[in-house]
Amino acid sequence: MKNNPKAKNALGKLYYLGEHVDQDEKKAIQYFKEAAYGNYTDGQYNYGVALLKNDKEKEAGMKFINMAATLGHTLAMFHLGI
Repeated sequence: MKNNPKAKNALGKLYYLGEHVDQDEKKAIQYFKEAAYGNYTDGQYNYGVALLKNDKEKEAGMKFINMAATLGHTLAMFHLGI
Protein backbone atom coordinates (compact mmCIF):
# COMPACT_ATOMS: atom_id res chain seq x y z
CA MET A 1 0.00 0.00 0.00
CA LYS A 2 3.00 2.25 0.41
CA ASN A 3 2.73 3.71 -3.09
CA ASN A 4 -0.84 2.76 -3.93
CA PRO A 5 -3.08 5.86 -3.92
CA LYS A 6 -6.20 3.82 -4.75
CA ALA A 7 -5.68 1.69 -1.62
CA LYS A 8 -5.00 4.77 0.50
CA ASN A 9 -8.23 6.37 -0.69
CA ALA A 10 -10.16 3.17 0.08
CA LEU A 11 -8.65 3.04 3.56
CA GLY A 12 -9.56 6.70 4.02
CA LYS A 13 -13.18 5.89 3.23
CA LEU A 14 -13.20 3.10 5.81
CA TYR A 15 -11.89 5.43 8.51
CA TYR A 16 -14.22 8.23 7.43
CA LEU A 17 -17.30 6.00 7.63
CA GLY A 18 -16.10 3.85 10.53
CA GLU A 19 -16.54 0.62 8.58
CA HIS A 20 -14.50 -2.30 10.00
CA VAL A 21 -12.36 0.23 11.94
CA ASP A 22 -13.05 2.85 14.56
CA GLN A 23 -14.20 6.04 12.89
CA ASP A 24 -11.31 8.51 12.71
CA GLU A 25 -11.75 11.59 10.54
CA LYS A 26 -8.14 12.72 10.99
CA LYS A 27 -6.77 9.40 9.72
CA ALA A 28 -9.28 9.45 6.87
CA ILE A 29 -8.18 12.92 5.78
CA GLN A 30 -4.52 11.90 5.95
CA TYR A 31 -5.17 8.91 3.69
CA PHE A 32 -7.22 11.07 1.29
CA LYS A 33 -4.34 13.56 1.21
CA GLU A 34 -1.82 10.84 0.38
CA ALA A 35 -4.10 9.53 -2.38
CA ALA A 36 -4.59 13.05 -3.73
CA TYR A 37 -0.85 13.68 -3.89
CA GLY A 38 -0.54 10.30 -5.62
CA ASN A 39 -2.58 11.82 -8.48
CA TYR A 40 -5.60 9.65 -7.79
CA THR A 41 -8.72 11.63 -8.74
CA ASP A 42 -11.01 10.00 -6.15
CA GLY A 43 -8.44 10.96 -3.51
CA GLN A 44 -8.24 14.52 -4.84
CA TYR A 45 -12.01 14.82 -4.70
CA ASN A 46 -12.36 13.27 -1.24
CA TYR A 47 -9.52 15.35 0.16
CA GLY A 48 -11.02 18.50 -1.35
CA VAL A 49 -14.45 17.78 0.12
CA ALA A 50 -12.90 17.10 3.53
CA LEU A 51 -11.02 20.39 3.39
CA LEU A 52 -14.20 22.31 2.55
CA LYS A 53 -15.54 21.50 6.02
CA ASN A 54 -12.90 23.83 7.52
CA ASP A 55 -13.50 27.52 6.74
CA LYS A 56 -9.75 28.17 6.68
CA GLU A 57 -9.19 25.40 4.10
CA LYS A 58 -12.00 26.14 1.62
CA GLU A 59 -9.67 27.57 -1.02
CA ALA A 60 -7.40 24.52 -0.83
CA GLY A 61 -10.45 22.25 -0.93
CA MET A 62 -11.67 23.85 -4.14
CA LYS A 63 -8.17 23.52 -5.60
CA PHE A 64 -8.23 19.74 -5.13
CA ILE A 65 -11.80 19.40 -6.39
CA ASN A 66 -10.87 21.46 -9.46
CA MET A 67 -7.79 19.29 -9.98
CA ALA A 68 -9.95 16.15 -9.98
CA ALA A 69 -12.51 17.76 -12.30
CA THR A 70 -9.80 18.75 -14.75
CA LEU A 71 -8.77 15.09 -14.89
CA GLY A 72 -12.35 13.99 -15.65
CA HIS A 73 -13.73 13.09 -12.21
CA THR A 74 -17.52 13.25 -12.68
CA LEU A 75 -18.49 14.08 -9.08
CA ALA A 76 -15.86 16.82 -8.95
CA MET A 77 -17.26 18.33 -12.16
CA PHE A 78 -20.76 18.16 -10.70
CA HIS A 79 -19.55 19.76 -7.47
CA LEU A 80 -18.02 22.65 -9.39
CA GLY A 81 -21.22 23.04 -11.38
CA ILE A 82 -23.30 23.68 -8.28
